[in-house]
Amino acid sequence: MKKILFSLMTYWLIFPAVGNCQVLTARPSNNPVLNGPLIDAKEVGDGPIDFSRKENRGELGGGNYDNSFYKPINGSGLISYNGYLLSIIKPTVKLNKTAFPTIGKIKIIDVRTDPNKVGFKPIDYTDKRNGIFSIALQVNGGLRKWLQDSVLERFIQTDSTCKRQLVLMINKCWLTNDAESRYTGRHSVLTQSLQYDITLYSSLGYGYFPLQQIDGSFSKPYQSNDKEFALFDSLAQLICKEVKKLNFSEVEKEEKLVSIPDFNTFYNSQKNLLRNILAPAKGIYNTYEDFLLQKVFSDSVELIKKYDNVGRAPLYACELMQFNKQDPASTSKSWGYSDGKNLYVNIGNGFFVRTVRSDGNYVFYGLNNMLDERIKSSISSGIVLGNSSFEIIKGYSRVTPLTYELDALTGKLY
Repeated sequence: MKKILFSLMTYWLIFPAVGNCQVLTARPSNNPVLNGPLIDAKEVGDGPIDFSRKENRGELGGGNYDNSFYKPINGSGLISYNGYLLSIIKPTVKLNKTAFPTIGKIKIIDVRTDPNKVGFKPIDYTDKRNGIFSIALQVNGGLRKWLQDSVLERFIQTDSTCKRQLVLMINKCWLTNDAESRYTGRHSVLTQSLQYDITLYSSLGYGYFPLQQIDGSFSKPYQSNDKEFALFDSLAQLICKEVKKLNFSEVEKEEKLVSIPDFNTFYNSQKNLLRNILAPAKGIYNTYEDFLLQKVFSDSVELIKKYDNVGRAPLYACELMQFNKQDPASTSKSWGYSDGKNLYVNIGNGFFVRTVRSDGNYVFYGLNNMLDERIKSSISSGIVLGNSSFEIIKGYSRVTPLTYELDALTGKLY
């Protein structure tokens, strides 16, 4: 079995062979649905860490990394570290290309909020002893370049005489960690999933035709020494598989044409919508859509309970009461709250967690603060992070601390 898996991982990664891998089939789309998430690691002081600076960046290589790259953030004692992923499709491996005489060029557009990050790595015991609380993962050279160089140009043979351009728009590509059962020891399984959302378009030079929406997730058991290669290379294989099935003559109809100005305006506005909210207006937001539009439902809010581990940690969560025309009202169903500086996201039953602004998005790294907090069961029973309930995921985070980010497509932490 090990020999077979190794062969798959170095060349052809058939989907069912990737652990508990599951594929959600691609579906056609008539609308150019854009948008996307992603971000970096965090801070606990006044400002986010800047991963463009060399001193804040490290290299992840199967657990071998240089501790000199670890730097405290804003003097808070919280340390973060940036890792890199490399494709396992080796340049020395000979691959069979598929000829596409109907495609002249392939273009990739990454419209995620941050085109660099692809998730956060759970912290292991060694990291915890070094005082590290979050590891942000990157694809080496950037996801767009990896997809272009390591996948499309090595699997797909285009025809330079053809005028048609195939456009892949990356709306989402993010690694998440979940669990289906409570943590009971060494045989408990933490799942790692790659969530993806990619829109395919064709262009003949005068506009864009929406072709297909590819979205879903691949999953496998998480292993601390794994480089997530299987999930990314499975995504690459899926994209190539779907491209092979395209029938341009069926979809390139005049009524479906999106003009170039409309295309550019739409994806730029979607990409920057979340990024441009630098200082959210103070108040309660009933929905994520309201937050994006900065539509406050009520700016009269009272903090009825704060969570800070009895003063041992900065305020990381709270319960609120809102007032509508002087009448008190529950916030248990409200999406979020801003105090004018910080954004708090409701993760269930009115439990609002403080997020940190980071590279145009928002990150929550305070899950482990909740583990020793006295939270009423009537509230904790409804808390959800990613696809896991708090009651299930808390045991795993105690062993391998987890970090979450705001999904810019849905407004949920994952």
